[in-house]
Amino acid sequence: MKNTGLKKILLVEDQPLVALATLKNLKSFGFDAISAATGEEAIRLSAEDRTIDLVLMDMDLGPGIPGSEAAREILKARTVPIVFLTSHSGKEMVEKVRDITRYGYVLKSGGDFVLRSSIEMALELFEANSKISALRIDAIQRKLFENIGDVIVIMDRDGIIRYKSPNVEKWFGWASDKLIGTDYRKYIHPDDTEGLRARFARLVPEPTASLTTECRFLCKDGNYKWIEITLVNLLSDPDIRGILGNYRDVSERKRYERSLMENELRFKNMADNSPALIWESTLDKKSVYFNQRWLEYTGRTLQEELGFGWMVGIHPDDLDGCFEEFAKAFDEHKRFSGEYRLRKANGEYGWVFDQGNPILDPQGDCIGFIGSCIEIDERKQAEEALRNYRNKLDRIISNSSDLIYEVDDQLRYTFVSDNFEKVFGYGPDELLGSKVTELMHPDDAGTASDKIARRTGSAENTVDEWRFRNKEGEYRTFECHGSAYPGKDGAMTTVVIAHDVTDRNIAEGKIRSLLAEKELILKEVHHRVKNNLNVIISLLSLQAGALEDPVAVGALQDAKNRVHSLLLLYGKLYQTDDVTQLNMKDYFPDLVREIVNNFPDGASVRVETDMDDFALKVNEAQSVGIIINELLTNIMKYAFVGGVGGTIFVSARSADGLVRIAVRDDGVGIPPSIDFENSNGFGLTLVGGLAKQLKGTIRIERCRGTTVVLEFEA
Repeated sequence: MKNTGLKKILLVEDQPLVALATLKNLKSFGFDAISAATGEEAIRLSAEDRTIDLVLMDMDLGPGIPGSEAAREILKARTVPIVFLTSHSGKEMVEKVRDITRYGYVLKSGGDFVLRSSIEMALELFEANSKISALRIDAIQRKLFENIGDVIVIMDRDGIIRYKSPNVEKWFGWASDKLIGTDYRKYIHPDDTEGLRARFARLVPEPTASLTTECRFLCKDGNYKWIEITLVNLLSDPDIRGILGNYRDVSERKRYERSLMENELRFKNMADNSPALIWESTLDKKSVYFNQRWLEYTGRTLQEELGFGWMVGIHPDDLDGCFEEFAKAFDEHKRFSGEYRLRKANGEYGWVFDQGNPILDPQGDCIGFIGSCIEIDERKQAEEALRNYRNKLDRIISNSSDLIYEVDDQLRYTFVSDNFEKVFGYGPDELLGSKVTELMHPDDAGTASDKIARRTGSAENTVDEWRFRNKEGEYRTFECHGSAYPGKDGAMTTVVIAHDVTDRNIAEGKIRSLLAEKELILKEVHHRVKNNLNVIISLLSLQAGALEDPVAVGALQDAKNRVHSLLLLYGKLYQTDDVTQLNMKDYFPDLVREIVNNFPDGASVRVETDMDDFALKVNEAQSVGIIINELLTNIMKYAFVGGVGGTIFVSARSADGLVRIAVRDDGVGIPPSIDFENSNGFGLTLVGGLAKQLKGTIRIERCRGTTVVLEFEA
């Protein structure tokens, strides 16, 4: 529609003649006027013709929507002054009009002057309101540009800045008028210039095309800030005729992104170097991350594991239970843990302990889960070994004749083995919680309580014998081996293994009685042997006294001395508690002195002995005693010529099972021609024979007298 420069009035009147007359008047007033006969037509014309400056609306239209409703619909679509025409006046009409518009109404009977004046005043009022609104909008826009984060820029096709919003100074330090006429590339970081220039060049030939990118923008202080810039090609837009852009400072976001990226990289490095298998999932239960250790363990790629792919590695027997438990935790946003078998890279299955925790956003809402798995093969093997050990121990306990029980620091049963019922007649349920002393013999109960009380807190092992009453009232004696250890609460618990020694004690008592009887008999035998030996010695003495042949007398004297050494042996045996062996430290010194003293010049001979403290069996001691008797007799007869005294030294040593006996004198010495193998004398022959009987050796050492050494194993 051609614009004549005149104010255009839309007349809404349903009566044709009235409409024609009113149009004629409006044109005579200097207005351009058109008409509509209905409210619907008025709404359509107002929407189509944006050059209409005022609507003159009849309140009482014919069929169709009333004038008041048509006015409301027009005002919904655009801002335009509406003046109502009406045949009515009064408070009701004023309120009705005021509710729709502030430009008033005109009575149809008011005349041309009133109509013209009302229209002109409405147009002037609308223009004034429009200017006020424009000023207000301008002020709002100015405040908006000063405070919003986005900077507006318009550039020509060459990138020369034609406009910059004033807020560029607030955010980047530049006065907007100082930037007009400059090339935008002057303010872009050198490393970002080429990329932005290329994208800008592709944008220019494409009308309405747009791009969004990030780059670093130079501030007046010389520093760069990261910006996000959006450019739109509006070169063909008659109002813009340039490249319109807006950009904002995103430095803080970039720092956050960089920090986030560094944290993610740090997390990835930590996760990849962790011995644990780490995973992450979203709330829909799909996995979105697995660390390097997980991939090495399973031998699969990240793409293969993502989503639900990882679940193909779960052992078929564990899959349903594992997924059910995990799904429930995901749905309830709760932490969870579980054990399952996961296939390794070598195809074998390994046990893992998996623990997942919810990931919460700043508002505390769950957005996913993160978790880790640790290998527990060794623990599982240990648990299996422990189960096997417990089963084995249970079988041993069940089949053992020994009783096993535990008591606390109050002497109450906390555990009893099943075989209690077989031995005592009392089942575990009857004993647990009762005191161990309740079944003890009254004479043992008090002693046991005192002993156990003194041991409280001590971990030493103990062995005691107590008498316990079975269900039939019979007392049995048990050897109780106890070992204490601290329980969970720190109190000492004692585990006891009790062995029934009733029959053993009875048998041992019988054995002790028999041994005592045997020892008594042996002592009596030794006593009788001793008496008989004394008789033999007396007979030999009487026989020697009746003879005059010196050789015969000497032979009888030698026999008497040999019997005398045996007499001394049996005398020692009679005095000792152990009749099966004889202590050499007690036997040898007395034997040596007595043999020497049997000779008339024995007082002139000095005797020295050095004996280890050890024992020999009776038969060994008897042989050694005779050997010493023969050696000392030879010394006293032949070593000290002319009755001159000397020294005899006798030693006995026992080490590592070897007995060494040495007899030494400082006399004239034995001729080299004499030894134990080639001797005509009975004494030396007897010595050699007894040495062989001991399975030992005997030798003569001739140096500054004579030394005879006897060695044998004992």
